[in-house]
Amino acid sequence: MVSITYFIFKNFESSFLFFKMTSSSGKLPVRKPSHSIMTDTDSSDDDDKIHKSWIASFLEQPGSDWFCSVPVTFASDSFNTYGLKIDPNYAKSAFMQLIGSGDESSDDSFDSDSEDEIEKTTEKIYGLVHSRYIFTPDGLYQMYLKYVAGVFGCCPRTNCNGQHLLPVGLSDSPGVDTVKLYCPICKQLYMADDAHKDLDGAYFSKSFPHYFLMEMKSKKLNVNSDMLTSESLDIKFWR
Repeated sequence: MVSITYFIFKNFESSFLFFKMTSSSGKLPVRKPSHSIMTDTDSSDDDDKIHKSWIASFLEQPGSDWFCSVPVTFASDSFNTYGLKIDPNYAKSAFMQLIGSGDESSDDSFDSDSEDEIEKTTEKIYGLVHSRYIFTPDGLYQMYLKYVAGVFGCCPRTNCNGQHLLPVGLSDSPGVDTVKLYCPICKQLYMADDAHKDLDGAYFSKSFPHYFLMEMKSKKLNVNSDMLTSESLDIKFWR
């Protein structure tokens, strides 16, 4: 059985969330590819099945293909969620929904407006956690595959010869601006297409392109050549 503790830290400017997830075994659950419904007798693995279904549903939404799939173990780690600026009124319910730990015995009930806010808050938490996950080796690997496949689009300038773009935020604070696209060759920013233009730029961080390209350089991967090699396709190469 999984238990969740969450704390609200307040200062003069904002409220911060600090989440901690523990289990009776003292270990975080391991996500498994299943969509079973949790019962009172299910093990902690079943929490990940619910989480998997929420993540799968979110990533299937239009415009969500720019996001990586963040593991539940990463989202459940208090270190990775420390300092997130989330509305405390919906924080607990949203986080429980995100990690797939809904309490069926709870007497809490919400109207449709509250449910919408919980869903928006859940997506916001996921987006902010995502902005941290893409700096990990596994996150970089996922973004690398998307980059090589041209998921983020190509530079419209003729001289850039179809150079693939990278997503970037103009601020690390949510709600400031939408995501933009950066070209590693001409170093210009471009507007996202209609399917992605409303994504919050904070979900991709303002420093991601620089870090990503720096990692590519350290691994001797050229941004303007065919980067798909047997070595670069190995996840161990990025760790």
